[in-house]
This record gives sequence, structure tokens and C-alpha cells, in this order.
Amino acid sequence: MSFRSGFSGLVKNLSGKFGYELRRIKSVNTPTNKAESHPEYLRDSIVSGLDVNDYQEIKLGFLKPMPLLENSLFPLINKFANPEIIELGPGTGRWTRHIIDYLKNKNGGVLVLADHSEWILEFLKVYFEKNESSGLRLRYELCDGYNLPETIKDSTADIIFSANTFIAFGVYKLYTYSHDFYRKLKSGGYCIFDYIDIESEGGWKFLKLKTAEKLDYYTYHRFEAVNKIFLDAGFEFTESREYGKSTYLTYKKP
Repeated sequence: MSFRSGFSGLVKNLSGKFGYELRRIKSVNTPTNKAESHPEYLRDSIVSGLDVNDYQEIKLGFLKPMPLLENSLFPLINKFANPEIIELGPGTGRWTRHIIDYLKNKNGGVLVLADHSEWILEFLKVYFEKNESSGLRLRYELCDGYNLPETIKDSTADIIFSANTFIAFGVYKLYTYSHDFYRKLKSGGYCIFDYIDIESEGGWKFLKLKTAEKLDYYTYHRFEAVNKIFLDAGFEFTESREYGKSTYLTYKKP
């Protein structure tokens, strides 16, 4: 079943327990759900008749994930027969849905979706409920926003991937997650994440745009600082790739 055709079923489910939660949300910044703007995206997508992730790309102009995934993440997945992948901060699954499709077309594997928002995790359980198969297993893990969940055993993950999550992190969280990533990855495993580089053209334009909008949600770093943190954790730097406002870095655990 496609994500688009499955969206009608998701909308129907909103009239039940999950929908009641959505109607109770009065602000996208409500501290109890920790879901940032995602409840608002979901509400507006239902009004527009679009899948929530299509809505973000069509109506809000978010960059499509496939160009980055095809050049950075998918080649790494090909290195492993049945990879265990952790996605940190999946949101409403805009990137996740493509990762799931790719794993289904390979030999499957395990995809762990980790987020600090119970709202997000409950949404994803409904959104992806028909996507598990004999070869692909999905897990949903709640984290504290500073570390990966302790329910994920050390040295078990082949790849850790995160898109549009580290762009809000200061150096403290960069440091804690770098060491946590190292702890959860197997030897030979990889992590990929993006940050906003103050010295990149896309990052600089984005800073000026968001400053004009008086939006201070995002953080801006230089490569030297981010790289120092991940090298200190024990990683080897392998790749840097700019995509839109973000710079995606890939590191390998020796």
C-alpha cells in the first residue's frame, strides 16, 4: 500500500484516540508534546487533502529527501546485508518513508525510530503500521533529547541517520550525541547528520532569512567545531555534502 493511499486511513484514525489528542493541541510549541510544528502540519495537510509529508514538500517547499538519500545514505546501506539503522528525530516520517521503501527493495533490516516526542512516535506507529514485513522490522523508541534510548543496546547499530534535527542543537548536544552515537554503533558503522554551516552559502542565506523573520530556533556552526567534537568521540571523518541550508556530514566508527 502506498503512503498516499494509506493517508485516507490515517485521517479516519484521527477521529479516535489520536485525533482527540490532535484537537487538544492549541499551540505548536506546547511543551507537553515536544512535537514542534508537526501537529500543525498534520492539521493543515488534512484540510488540504494531502499526505502530511507531501504537504510539507508541495505547500511549504521543503527540499525533497531523495537527492541526499541516494548520494549519502543509500550507498552506506548497500554495505550491509541486513542493516540496523537508527533514525533520530524522524518527525512525521518525511525521510523515513523513503528509507523504508529502499530497505524493502533490498533484504530488509531493522529501522529504529527514536524521538523525544511521544506525539511523534504515536503518529508514526499509525502512519507506518502496514509497512512491517518478514524482512523489515520497525521499532519506536522514546529518548530524552540528549542521548539515544538506553533500550538500544551498545554496539548494535550499523548506521545512525538524522535529518533536520541537529540544526537546532548547540555544542552541548552535539557533544553528548557524538559520544552516544559512537557507543551505539558497531565497529565499521556510520553516522550521518546535518547542521547549518555559517560559512556555507546556503547556511549564510538561511541565517539572514531567519533573522529577518526574527526566528532564533536554529543554530549555526563552523565545520572545524563540529568536526573537533566528532573526532574527539573517536570517529573518522568521511564526507561533507551541502544540500540546501544544511551541510550533511558522514563519520565512521573505526
